[in-house]
Amino acid sequence: MSTNHLATYVDRISALIVDRWTTVVQSAALAGRRREATVRALLAGEEIDPADLDHPLDRQQLVFAIKPAMPGAPRAAALIRQLAAALGGPAEISLETAGGATLAWLAPAPSEHGAVDRLLALVPAGLWCAAALAGPGLDEFLDGARNAREALDVIQRTHPDGHTTMHTDIALLGTLLGDERSARRFVRAVLGPLADDSDRSRQLRDTLRAYTQAGGRKSGAAGLLGLHEKTVAYRLRNAETALGGPDRAYRPDVIAALLVHTALHTTESQTS
Repeated sequence: MSTNHLATYVDRISALIVDRWTTVVQSAALAGRRREATVRALLAGEEIDPADLDHPLDRQQLVFAIKPAMPGAPRAAALIRQLAAALGGPAEISLETAGGATLAWLAPAPSEHGAVDRLLALVPAGLWCAAALAGPGLDEFLDGARNAREALDVIQRTHPDGHTTMHTDIALLGTLLGDERSARRFVRAVLGPLADDSDRSRQLRDTLRAYTQAGGRKSGAAGLLGLHEKTVAYRLRNAETALGGPDRAYRPDVIAALLVHTALHTTESQTS
């Protein structure tokens, strides 16, 4: 074969390879756009054909909702690739929502179902990242996204500089904050005089929170607050009196109201 014929042959083969690769890339892009449109339709409440997701719905899903907490924060897409790689490259769907958050569904092997804590440890500073577990099936696929987004909303309220969480860790708080007007009524009804903005009420709320965080130990609360243990005991007695006695001061609804109060007022301080 002459040199000219060889060059023509190589050019022809190269053109065929380029054409074929272009077709593959375009097909993949079209499939990706079709799948993204399907997910958006599902999130909007429309009926879809599950086959259009091209995703293993017969597996448990790890669902993430990710959003930058500050300018210059790492991109969500890069984090999703890192999380998927840490799981061995499972099937994945991701898309950016209108509010600037990115949702991602990963379908890992059963051996990786307990890997959420390990994955959240990979999240860099400057991001909000909430994770939720979802079982097999289309309804669970959708509920996982709802739960992850709910958890994301909560940590945006409570941690302005970024944070990570599992939905199950703050599901109660997310439910209570679902209706802000109801949440405020709940706080006022349960905390009574401790719900106001006075310095005294703030001190008593802080002391109650520290006491519960310390597992009901005055010494632990004193360490968290940087106070003497006798000061903590004095404030706890005042809080008990304000709430109607020691039998009422440490009930679950009081602890929940303290959490809701913190979340609501953290949001107010961010927007003021």
